[in-house]
Amino acid sequence: RGPNLEPVNVDADAALERPFALPDFQPRICTFTYNPTTNALALTGQILLRKPDGTPMTGLPNIHALGAGLAYSDEQPCDLFGNALALDPLGGDLEGLVRTADGNIWMCDEYRPALYKFDATGLMLSRFVPVGSNSYGVDLGTEAFPAVYAQRRDNRGFEAIAAWNSDIYCFVQSPLDNPDVANDANSKASRLVRIAKFNALTNAVVAEYVYLLEGATSDKLGDACAFAPGKFLVIERDSTTGSSSLKKIFEVDLAGATDISTLAPSVVGPGGTLERMTPAQLAAAGIVPVSKSVFVDIAATGYANSIEKVEGIAMRDPSTVFIINDNDFRMPLTFNRATGTFRANPAAVETTLGMITFSGNGLDPSDQDGSNSIRAWPVQ
Repeated sequence: RGPNLEPVNVDADAALERPFALPDFQPRICTFTYNPTTNALALTGQILLRKPDGTPMTGLPNIHALGAGLAYSDEQPCDLFGNALALDPLGGDLEGLVRTADGNIWMCDEYRPALYKFDATGLMLSRFVPVGSNSYGVDLGTEAFPAVYAQRRDNRGFEAIAAWNSDIYCFVQSPLDNPDVANDANSKASRLVRIAKFNALTNAVVAEYVYLLEGATSDKLGDACAFAPGKFLVIERDSTTGSSSLKKIFEVDLAGATDISTLAPSVVGPGGTLERMTPAQLAAAGIVPVSKSVFVDIAATGYANSIEKVEGIAMRDPSTVFIINDNDFRMPLTFNRATGTFRANPAAVETTLGMITFSGNGLDPSDQDGSNSIRAWPVQ
């Protein structure tokens, strides 16, 4: 969504505003080529994203419907002088990207949460949002996700997507705030993150699953990628740095997990009980979360020594995984409203591409497959 600073209060009301340094920034998809021999990175292409009418897309918030901290409401944007900026109903804070076999590009957005479909040139074909999103005087897209998804915490909508064949899996960054309260207390107290399975052929949510966070300071997902039917690598993280931070890649499997879209609205709908359930209560109700096991402890690799936001993952093969961080455009914490400027951030975080390999630990872990299959399995 372009470079932005931490929220500030510029109009003395109860809500904070989000300062945008480049309000007209056009979101884009950049292609980089990495040479593992020379460790060189080259920018090899850019796709500028456009709205359905062909005009440039923006990264500005969409609506402010029910008020700060509540469903369907975004932060109020302002410029670096503190002047209010106009909202953009189709603006996106894009966080995840996959390309399907038909050449289309799907991206997820943590504002709503929302799912975008672009063609290969960057033209927006569709945007899918929670039910009820278009009830406030503007058209935000096609209502396709359950209404309860609108009850996300500010800027914690869809953080990750993964694709397998015609299915797009959308991962909410943190627990939904259900029931919805202005201070997001129910989200902060929960460990349950929702995964929505969206079918790209029918444009509908066909299943939902529960992912159970580790808890403590580990309170959000960073990214995901699919490597087999119903199987993913998922980054789970906290907001600290260093070797003691909680940042791990989990192998996640949907097999045996409960499709919660089949449950009663009193459990999974707005005001439902799901997000307030403990693991024991889930078990008592017969609700099985997705299974997860540690694939890599990112902090143990040294990658998180100075990095908080591990927000990108891709698997090249079973023994090579790439991760990358969000460095927030190297923006400082404060700016000068009188001049509309800011000083360079002396503690700016670098963008760091990490390549995690599992070479040298090959083994055949199965005595059931009838073959001698030596692979670099992760062992902890």
